Amino acid sequence: MMADMPQDRYGMASGMCRTMNNMGMVGSFVVAVVASASAIPKELAIEIFIGTTTLSASLLAPFVESTRSTFLVSAAVMGIAVTLSRGKSRVHSGPIQVERGSAQ
Repeated sequence: MMADMPQDRYGMASGMCRTMNNMGMVGSFVVAVVASASAIPKELAIEIFIGTTTLSASLLAPFVESTRSTFLVSAAVMGIAVTLSRGKSRVHSGPIQVERGSAQ
């Protein structure tokens, strides 16, 4: 991506790239926590995720199953992303030249 940007736009491109990476990380964390916590009571889920308590034996199996479901959902999202990104084939032709002062 950076090779396709004019040098005077490297900062903007880098900032956008990092912003998208952070949004993806936070989004995946939210999906994981919501899906994993769906099998147990809300208060207990909060206590488990902040580390003030542990799971009882009766809630362990549903929690593990919901965690497994989280991994399957994440794998499906990654599969969709791979499929969409494979459709974008383009030949790299070097940096984009931007003409200053030309009206478009």
